[in-house]
Amino acid sequence: GGESLKGGDVKRTTFFPIYFRQTSPRPEENYTAVLPFYGHLKNRLFRDEVFFVMLPLYLESKKGGLVTENFIFPFFDVRHGDGIKGWQFWPFVGEEHKEVTTATNHWGDVSVVGGYDKFFAVWPLYFNNTIGTGTTNVQHQFVFLPFYTSLVSTTRVSKSYGFPIGYTHTIDREAKYEERDAPWPAIVFAHGEGKTAQRIWPFFSNVKTPIAQSDFYFWPVYKYNRVTSDPLDRERMRLFFFLYSDLIERNTTNHTELHRRDVWPLLTWRKDHNDNTRLQVLSILEPLLPGNKSIERVYSPVYSLYREEHNAKTGARSRSVLWNLYRSEHRAEMQKQSAFFGLFQREKNADRTKWRIFFIPFTRHHGE
Repeated sequence: GGESLKGGDVKRTTFFPIYFRQTSPRPEENYTAVLPFYGHLKNRLFRDEVFFVMLPLYLESKKGGLVTENFIFPFFDVRHGDGIKGWQFWPFVGEEHKEVTTATNHWGDVSVVGGYDKFFAVWPLYFNNTIGTGTTNVQHQFVFLPFYTSLVSTTRVSKSYGFPIGYTHTIDREAKYEERDAPWPAIVFAHGEGKTAQRIWPFFSNVKTPIAQSDFYFWPVYKYNRVTSDPLDRERMRLFFFLYSDLIERNTTNHTELHRRDVWPLLTWRKDHNDNTRLQVLSILEPLLPGNKSIERVYSPVYSLYREEHNAKTGARSRSVLWNLYRSEHRAEMQKQSAFFGLFQREKNADRTKWRIFFIPFTRHHGE
């Protein structure tokens, strides 16, 4: 390693994940760690500080004001600092409490950071949590798998019986809908201002929200999606995943439209917002990764048998057949054709026609 971005002669040597060392003219920034025997790290491994002795016997890490001490990592740990206090003997039992605190953002505004109380036993079978204490949306979460789960808050109530294949009832006051699943996501029925849904997978599904719509019939035979959020209006219809795809993206502000059709692996046709068009036959990767410019630039020339492009603004057109075995271009009053990879070439403009046969040039002026 070289100099630090902070300046100064700070140097690092790492043999990941066995050896870590940093030297600096400032003694408080020096550290050395040799895994698993002994070590002290600073601003490494996504932590402010890390200290360990005979890992996994003892490990201490600091992040912000939170200190976590692990004994026989990761089974037993104690956490404290930044209003948090807790412990766990994973996976058997654990609890944690956080006080309501405040934080100041970059604008100098003070906001409330909610507290919580969390408890688990025989992870992941039993949880009893209260989240968002001190805020306007306190959430109570209770989990006793596989028999019962519930999430109750100011804006949402959701209860499940026989999770994950049983019955779930949800009332979302904020999104303004009520939903019943048995089980989710195979069988879903919802109604309300914020969402309507009827789904029995894989036979049919109709789901609508104020900005989105998602339908299918005999999945994956037919699939339809639409998102309307000004200035974007996007809809796509697919048959058998990528076998056939029809995509339309409208800009409701500029009143332009992108239209794309894919028939895998036969062809891809596209018209962009400037009315420029492109047709390609064959199209092997483009339907699987639509909109990927690297695929079009690097791989398409390898397997495309026919390509045609049209520039709506200039009127220019080009065609290529069998890797330029035959190629033609039309730009304004100029036309160019070539065949057999350039052995035959023809260029025509308003006053003359140029020929090149086996690289021998001929020119004919019009009117002669």
